Amino acid sequence: MEVSSKRGRFALALVFGCSVAVLVCLFAAGRLPAEWHDLPAKLAVLVFAVWGFRRVRQCWPHPSPNVGRLTAEAALAGLLNPLAGNAFAIAMTLILLRFGAHPSAGSPTEMPTVSTVAAMFLVQVVLTVLGEELLCRGAVLPALLAHGEKQAIAVSALAFGMLHLFLLPLPWAIVLGVMSGVLFVRSGSLWPSLTLHAVGNTLGVLLALCRPLADLLRQATAAWTPTSAWWLAGAILVAAITTSIQWQLVKHWWAHARQSAPEAVSLRSTLVSVPGIGLCVFYLLVNVLFLIAMFSARK
Repeated sequence: MEVSSKRGRFALALVFGCSVAVLVCLFAAGRLPAEWHDLPAKLAVLVFAVWGFRRVRQCWPHPSPNVGRLTAEAALAGLLNPLAGNAFAIAMTLILLRFGAHPSAGSPTEMPTVSTVAAMFLVQVVLTVLGEELLCRGAVLPALLAHGEKQAIAVSALAFGMLHLFLLPLPWAIVLGVMSGVLFVRSGSLWPSLTLHAVGNTLGVLLALCRPLADLLRQATAAWTPTSAWWLAGAILVAAITTSIQWQLVKHWWAHARQSAPEAVSLRSTLVSVPGIGLCVFYLLVNVLFLIAMFSARK
């Protein structure tokens, strides 16, 4: 049990340290071009991911013969990710606008250049997917497996959401984290979760590059208007439908049970520790400051 707790605390400390590094990198990258703004943070995630992966690789579940089928199903499921993620983000942005906060709506979309498109795919698809999956599914989740599969998936999904730092992407990130966690546990491989994440991020980048759609969403979330209630209702409906479909996929994947797992040990000593409490306090502090900044921008 002590070894399991040490591995779990190491996993949470890994996410904690990585989150702090991401926040520092985001502040330090302020002068970089928009398409390269996330590059230092993504490289920091990748460094922490490789370090954690090397420490807990021996904790991975055995590979399943269904890796190929699960990877194909994950590719199809990935098509829903941008739809669900945008719906969650639009709904939460409009709710904040309704209560007086002013999240940044961004500037009008310009015609992207070849270098801009290449940079977006490198940062948002290659580095983001590889770093986050290697960290959360390749290191954090295996380190927590001794506490039980469901517990490991839940905690790693929450850690994945908290790694995104802010409240707006949290619901979608947790849903994606659960789906990716189930795929990893059932396949014993990173390929299905990598595919799920990569397909979703690729489609998300393509949608972001669509000027008419990007400008429409920017205008819809710029301020609370008489039509905002309809946008909010539509976003909640789309989020509910896509999340329901994703939940059915999770149940389908979970039904393909692996060999019986060993008896789980208590998770409490792992969560109630300096890394666990520190991660929660850090996350809450960042979001309190984030909300204060948004509400202080009230006109």
